[in-house]
Amino acid sequence: MGPRIVKQKIDPELFEKLKTTESWKLFMGQIPYQATEEKLKELLGKYGEVLRLNILTNEMGRSKGCGFVHYKDEASAEKAAAELNGKELPIEGIESRNGKGIVLHLARDAKEKKEAKAKEASGEAKTADVAAAKTAAPAAAEETKAEEPKAEEPKAEEAKEEEAKVEEAKEEEVKEAEAEAPAAATEAEAPKEEEATPAPESTPTKAAAPEEDDADAEVEEEAPKTPFKWTTLKVAELKAACAKRGLLNSGKKADLAKRLKQDDPYKEKE
Repeated sequence: MGPRIVKQKIDPELFEKLKTTESWKLFMGQIPYQATEEKLKELLGKYGEVLRLNILTNEMGRSKGCGFVHYKDEASAEKAAAELNGKELPIEGIESRNGKGIVLHLARDAKEKKEAKAKEASGEAKTADVAAAKTAAPAAAEETKAEEPKAEEPKAEEAKEEEAKVEEAKEEEVKEAEAEAPAAATEAEAPKEEEATPAPESTPTKAAAPEEDDADAEVEEEAPKTPFKWTTLKVAELKAACAKRGLLNSGKKADLAKRLKQDDPYKEKE
């Protein structure tokens, strides 16, 4: 039977130190029953500062063959696990259990801590990328603004050339107008001289008389005779008019009016 291992209570000061310090806990398995906490702490202390080491015991105070070791930093914990996991403990007088080496790896809470740390680092990297992008955006905008005037310089030069051409065209128009002004003034004076020369008076001739006759003819043509409307008379009156003119005085009113219209359209034979 191996030596009796008494279960020890954790020191309150050490407990507070573990709470406030970011320790890294390793699980120890397949620990030989002969191994003591002092021997293990001496061995594991070679890989870094050990804050606490404890071997789990039963009600009788006998070792359960497993326990935990708390390192101060992650690097020390990972180094110890890499060097000793699966190997026999190099402690004099202590043999491995069932020919198997010790089990030494990060405990569950240490694994969770490592994963959280990795996520936090990833989040910080993303935050840094976002911040870098935000910082780069204004700089890129400033560069774009700085480049814009350069792109507009050719346009400004073209505009100046166009303005110069317009000014030249205006000057040429002014010169042409000044050159044409004397000729226009000469042409404007010519009609005045013609108006100043009185036209010779025409001698009256006897041909004026026929013009008066033509005027009378035009007046007569402008007032033509209006045919008489025989249809406005009564049948008895139409018959009497037909008899007076030697026309057939029998028939309907329309026939009587038609005969009278053909024979005496202006009712002149009274």
